[in-house]
Amino acid sequence: MVEKYANEKQIDKSLTEAKQMLLEAEPGDEAACRGRRTAATERKLTVERELKFFLLPKDPNDEKNVIVEIRAGTGGDEAALFAGELFRMYSRYAESQNGSRNSGEFASSLGGLKQVVASIQGQKVYSKLKYESGVHTRAARSGH
Repeated sequence: MVEKYANEKQIDKSLTEAKQMLLEAEPGDEAACRGRRTAATERKLTVERELKFFLLPKDPNDEKNVIVEIRAGTGGDEAALFAGELFRMYSRYAESQNGSRNSGEFASSLGGLKQVVASIQGQKVYSKLKYESGVHTRAARSGH
């Protein structure tokens, strides 16, 4: 964070210099000075966004595991097939993160899933899945 702050101060200095150069520029050099000012402004906005991210408080639940509940919505067998695909996606994600999952599944006639409740364990699982919710999916933190 200190490095980002120092970088922001350096960009401020560059931006001030670019503005001064634009004021003192010869008619043919104005475009180059505007380009330098624009580049410094864009770098400053990027660094400010990064600094704001560092200042956000940590969620105390980020280290916890999750329970993911997937249900087939309205749509019969097609919704069940989609729910099955969602579950396979979350399962592969858990495996790619060296996590594990335990689940209870209720299959449909075409191989999809009508309902599945899965516990996904791993490192910082909740921090990565806490925004996963929608018509078919809901993620909740678990106490373990």
